[in-house]
Order: sequence, then C-alpha cells, then structure tokens
Amino acid sequence: MSIVSSNIFKCAAIIGLALLAGCAHNANELEITGLTPHPMTAAEIAQVISDHTAVMPDGSFEYYAADGKLYGSSDGQPYQGAWGIKDNLFCTLLDNEIRVCSEVGRDAKGVFWSPDGEKKITRIAELLPGNPKNLK
Repeated sequence: MSIVSSNIFKCAAIIGLALLAGCAHNANELEITGLTPHPMTAAEIAQVISDHTAVMPDGSFEYYAADGKLYGSSDGQPYQGAWGIKDNLFCTLLDNEIRVCSEVGRDAKGVFWSPDGEKKITRIAELLPGNPKNLK
C-alpha cells in the first residue's frame, strides 16, 4: 500500500469513527454556518482536529481523540463528550445534549470555528498534536 493510499485510508477511518461517535446520541442539534469565508471540507477538518488538542482563547483545552471522544478542561474542571463531522461541519456533543456543529476555517493566522454555538467564530489560540495536557 502506498503512503498516499495509507493516508487516505487513515483519513476515511477517522471520519467514519467520528461520524459514528457523533451519531451515537439522541441530541438536539445547532448548526452554525455562513460565518466562515472558506469553510474546510470534512477530510480537512479530520486532518486538523483528530488527535489534536485545542487551546481555546479562554485558556480551556479540548482533546479530540481519533475514536470520536472529546476530553476537556475548563477552569480546572474536567469534562467529556463526543466529536464528529457531519456534512463538512465539526460537531461536538457535551453534557447538555445539544450537538453544536460549526464550519471550520483556516487562514495564515490559524484555525477558527464556533465552539459554543454562538453566531460568531472564535479563533483557536493553538492546536497541539496529540494529547499533551493528558486530558481524560
């Protein structure tokens, strides 16, 4: 198997797992669209988000595991949820049972989306590979 084929298979597997995790819940859904000038595709979102930790502007952290689980910490309090990709939207589901799905954009300054379901995009302070904060 070539490196390109291997990477395509890995990306497809990640998207499939993320979609399964996102669909495993019976939740209300909130879609935030039309705010990102050039939204990323599902494959691009998976590549940027899966197995990465987002450092949010407020100092909180979220790790997006490759299996679709989400582990976070805000004000020192841990939380868990799920993440997935649906129709080129990045979706998260936390304890409140409302799945928030947002376009994701990227420019020279970084990555941005609407993490809280607000009708505004937020520039993510930093995306770190893996789980360097050891969120569980």
